[in-house]
Amino acid sequence: MKTKWNIILVQLSFWIGLTLWLGSCKNEAILLKPVKADRAITQILKEDDKYTSLVQALDRAGLSGLLNIYGSYTLFAPNNDAFKKYLQRKNLNSITDISADALKKTLLYHLYSNQYNTSSFIAGSLPALTALGEYISMDISKGVSNTVLNGSVKVKELNVSATNGVIHEIDDILEPPAQTTMDWLKAQPKYSIITEAFQKTGVDAVLNQVYEDNDPTKARVRYTAFLETDSVLALSGINSFAKLAAKYSKTGNYTNLEDSLNIFMRYHLLKKNLFISDFRDDYLESVHATDFITFSTSNGIYLNPHYDYKIVGGVKTDSIFVKTGLLLSKSNTITKNGVVHSVNKLFSVYSPTPQYVMVSFIKDCTLWPNCNAATGFKTLAQQAPFPWIIWFPYDADTRTAAKSNLTTTPPGILLSGPSCFRMQMLSTTAYIELTTPKIFKGTYDVLYNWEREASEPTVQVYIDGVKAGDPINQAVTLQNGINYPNYAQHMLLTTLKFDDISEHKIKIVCVTAGIGFFDAIEFRPR
Repeated sequence: MKTKWNIILVQLSFWIGLTLWLGSCKNEAILLKPVKADRAITQILKEDDKYTSLVQALDRAGLSGLLNIYGSYTLFAPNNDAFKKYLQRKNLNSITDISADALKKTLLYHLYSNQYNTSSFIAGSLPALTALGEYISMDISKGVSNTVLNGSVKVKELNVSATNGVIHEIDDILEPPAQTTMDWLKAQPKYSIITEAFQKTGVDAVLNQVYEDNDPTKARVRYTAFLETDSVLALSGINSFAKLAAKYSKTGNYTNLEDSLNIFMRYHLLKKNLFISDFRDDYLESVHATDFITFSTSNGIYLNPHYDYKIVGGVKTDSIFVKTGLLLSKSNTITKNGVVHSVNKLFSVYSPTPQYVMVSFIKDCTLWPNCNAATGFKTLAQQAPFPWIIWFPYDADTRTAAKSNLTTTPPGILLSGPSCFRMQMLSTTAYIELTTPKIFKGTYDVLYNWEREASEPTVQVYIDGVKAGDPINQAVTLQNGINYPNYAQHMLLTTLKFDDISEHKIKIVCVTAGIGFFDAIEFRPR
């Protein structure tokens, strides 16, 4: 047995204390002690007696060589006891009873092609698929040193550094999900009502789908499901499918896509894979197109937070804040085609009120080469990392510009952060085009934001091909009539009413040449 010096938690070649602040659990300090990483993963495993079974498995699967060469890997390494559990569970005598192909698939499920130390551990899943192309769920609610994978597999030793990555010891074999979400639901008595509802509406076909059009040659599909247990439905007086149908179905034809029960069931699903760690303040379209789920991550994770009113005698009473929470202990369940989260109340279709939207020209300065300094991209292909914006001509002098020191009297500040998009517009053929996220239907004031300098161009703004206001001379248009150069400007372009939920195209066309500093477009609900 090697000394503990070779298996203590390591990451750096000098002493360092790292305190991990976890919002969902108590603060936990992990001391990372220095160990010189001078051996590859395969070498470390071979020199440690607790990994003899894993070494045998890697050799049999043909993966030892991969983990012995240059790279940056993360291996959740099952110890010998883990293999004993697995063999007993499968009624096998030894690793040689497992085919090399099956063993390879199992071990690839333990491997990532990126290095993830414990500083990357989150409540959900690591930000990538394993080498097998599947997810592993991660529970850190009891602290990183007590991380649990896929609901039951515990980590033992953490952050064992290698020249080509990092090793985390685990006490059982991780098995990729074998059931679709629908198959998993059928085996869960606590979801019996919602399971029957999926079946009666025909939406179960969605939750049984693994590939587009059920064709294995096509892309994988994954759904996120937000589901009520029977006990949660009972809180709303629903203790059977019949009562659920009586509340929601308007036609009695549950498989009719226009029936409100069918819509209700499809609204529970997103056509993408989202763990708790993936939630952001955002809104996403449900499987029932045009109906959206809104997300809030302030002081917890909530779905569809909004204010509602009771009507008493035809008059609105005080507003009530309504939100749907997640039952964290019953969430992040991985299936073959998605992930399941449990909600704490009846999750009805919600039609959101208009939401404020800001469309920044650059969004993230770090996407640009030598942020705030360098000349930008010169070809159409180089615009690919920026799906929300295109500019023409493609070889225009474009870059980001740091504007954190704008004039502060009167106060001026860029909405999108310390940097804006700088473009030299040399002729009337030059333009910038932005694509908005989907904007909820409603009436909005549209405001245009830029930073005023003497060399600014005159531009005309178009929204969905229609002029939005008059041409703007960005060099002399003043906010509040005060003549301040190097000042963040904003002005009302127009007021628009959107009758559906959709994306919109914003085009800024050069009228007279100049160098423009573009900040953001705002859509403010009226």
